[in-house]
Amino acid sequence: MAQPNEDPKKEQPKQNKREIQCFTCVNAKTNDECNAAGQTTCQLADAACMTEVRNFGYGEKLISKKCKDKNACHVQQKTNSNSGRWGKQCQPDWFESVCRCCCMNDLCNAAELPCLGMVEEKDCDLAPTLKPLNGTVACSNGKKTNSKCTITCDEGFTISGENSDRAVINCGGSGKWSGLIKNTYPKCEIKKCPFILDNPIEGVTSCSLGEEYGSSCSIFCNQGYSLNFKERITPVSCTLVNGKLMWQYNESPELVEEDERILMDSTNMPTCEYSKCIELNINGADMSCTDDNRYKSVCTIQCVAGRRRTGPAKQICRGLQVPSWQGVDEIGDTKCVQDIDG
Repeated sequence: MAQPNEDPKKEQPKQNKREIQCFTCVNAKTNDECNAAGQTTCQLADAACMTEVRNFGYGEKLISKKCKDKNACHVQQKTNSNSGRWGKQCQPDWFESVCRCCCMNDLCNAAELPCLGMVEEKDCDLAPTLKPLNGTVACSNGKKTNSKCTITCDEGFTISGENSDRAVINCGGSGKWSGLIKNTYPKCEIKKCPFILDNPIEGVTSCSLGEEYGSSCSIFCNQGYSLNFKERITPVSCTLVNGKLMWQYNESPELVEEDERILMDSTNMPTCEYSKCIELNINGADMSCTDDNRYKSVCTIQCVAGRRRTGPAKQICRGLQVPSWQGVDEIGDTKCVQDIDG
């Protein structure tokens, strides 16, 4: 109910003023460059976002954006229709054109000249905002204008075509992503160790994933040869060492010196050497052996006077990896025992 002496038709003051945010820049050459310069929160007295575009012809222009008093901003926008060299002062893309636009909502001056409907903001393609294979993505505002997306690859993967596990792209006001790699969206591809493991002489190297991250390699020797380690092992994996992919021994570390566990090249890979039996030593025997105790060497055994043989007359070096002496014609060890009858 109106108070005495109060005009009921008198409009009461509005209490809807609030601070808004505007894009701000000075003399940027493109709208994307201007928006990338940053944003500011306007004071209550400057409740409008203003954009000014000065055109110099041949595609050259300077763009400025700032907070502005609402009334003053609208006064300047009205000058767009003032007389100018080419008819009106505001003739977008014409030489010596000056255009101004005002708006009063948060970040409403993202477009180049929103009051003229120019450079309408477009969403960028959705694809790079989706989780990539073998990586993650984090976007500041999805596929919207000025959204920044950071693509990070999982451990053991790298951005395709780049020596980095991270890439950043930005959605411009024209609806196109910038920061692409060879005009394609960043993808994560598996890293590779710096070289391929060669087959050893008289052997073969078998790897689960070639030289790719996580590959595990076994070394096998041909028959008659064995690794220069004490046993057959699966010694080498393509793994991260201090942030870099390297070949590294990952099993039976007691067989490998600590300073040799990382392979800088193939020279310190296990080698395949002639398999050998330990020297056959039979007390009271004269022996004649072939091939220096190597694989398939044969020792013929004769006992000295006063002793007689028990077991095989010949022993052969046989067996895979770690060979041993075995009887040729019969099973068992050979001994020269005292001849009681002698």
